[in-house]
Formats: sequence, structure tokens, C-alpha cells
Amino acid sequence: MIEVAYADPSDLGPPELRAQYLRLLDLPERKRFDRYVHDHHRLEFLTGRVMAKLRIAAALQIDPASVRFWQNENGRPEVVDVKSVRFSISHTRGRAACAVSLEAGIGLDVEHTGRDIRISPKCFSDREMADLRDRHGADLQSRFARYWTLKEAYSKAVGRGLGIAFDRISFDLDRPCGPSATFCVRDDDPCHWTFATLLLGHAHVLSLAIHLPDAQAPRVARWDPKENLFLDSGSCAVVVPSTSK
Repeated sequence: MIEVAYADPSDLGPPELRAQYLRLLDLPERKRFDRYVHDHHRLEFLTGRVMAKLRIAAALQIDPASVRFWQNENGRPEVVDVKSVRFSISHTRGRAACAVSLEAGIGLDVEHTGRDIRISPKCFSDREMADLRDRHGADLQSRFARYWTLKEAYSKAVGRGLGIAFDRISFDLDRPCGPSATFCVRDDDPCHWTFATLLLGHAHVLSLAIHLPDAQAPRVARWDPKENLFLDSGSCAVVVPSTSK
């Protein structure tokens, strides 16, 4: 089972809550937290890290304070001394999210649908470009966010960052039987992947790339930091089957 959790970083605004969860950060993370100029960026970082540590600790049945992260040679975060856990963290204006898996490599991305957009052929396939050019206003913003988060999630899952040619990864979001993915990426087989996407309210889109064919839809929960509870969000993740081209 893949666990997805999300929260509003502003919920960690009260000083007593912030102090409580800052104790879960190690020294390098605390220094990174302190380097952020804007408070909302500090809270986004803190929320993502804490949620990931809480979910990983629950999966491994260990103390959250003992969970430590490091970055591998490709810059992808991993859990120190634990190879069985894969996780991914993302945050944007108004939301932080994480995904944790014991069964497959994963990547997650979350975006605010009101972000500035740039429709470039370097980032989108011809079919996606045509789709986006036919849309306007809030419809365009939402559509852009769905495409972008799916591509970013895949990029994070494989750990190549900007080395991925986004125009070689194409998603069809309008098939009657559900969205599908077609991509041509060197040294990869699209049949090994499952994608999922969901809306978090009206202003945020979250997507997952799962390095496992026919993966089950992830379980989604909203974190309440005041009570330290993960509550069933009622959100429904739409599984996106991948196909080769």
C-alpha cells in the first residue's frame, strides 16, 4: 500500500506546534529551515518533512525522531540505513504533501492551480500543447497543473530532475475509460509504471508516479498537526495506466 498525506502548512503556524515538530528535524534540516527568508516557506518545508517522518515511522514501527534522510548521488532523498522505504515530498503555496511506499519507487508533486504558467514545446508533447492552447482561465490553470505534476512526479521517481525530456512524456486526460500515459524515455519501459492524480480541494493538484505496473490507488489522508492524526480525506486518486508508443 502507498500512503499519501497532505496538510495546510499554515496549521503549523502557532508557536507551540512549531516548536513541537521542530524537534523532529535533525541539525542539517534545522539549518535549512532557518535559512528560508519567508515564514510560509519555513512552514512548507517543516510540514513536508514532519509528515514524511511520521508516515515512515508508522510503517517501520519506530520513533519518528530516529528517521533521518540523505540525498543519493542523483539528489533523490532516501532514508538513512533503510532500503525498503521509498518516499517523496512536495510543497507549494497552501499545501505540503508526501508519499511513502514499502513496495515501489515513487515520485510525488503538488501544485497550486493559480501558479504562473508557461506553455513551452520543451515541456509538453504536441498533443498536450494543442489541448492547452484550446483552454482558458481556470480551466487552463487546472489542466496545466495536472500535466505538470504528472511529469514532475515521474522525474522525481527516476531521480533525473532536469535530465528528463518532458516533451517525450505525454498524458491523455480525456479518455472515457480514464486517463492514459504515453512516453518515450531512454532506458525505461512505460509498462513498468502506474500514475495517479487527484484534486486537493479546488486549488491544488497532486500527482504520483509509481514504479509498479497495475498499482492500487494510494490511500490518501489529511494530517491534522494539532491532534497529530491522519484523517481519511475522502479524496479519490485516479489511476493512470501507462502505455508505450
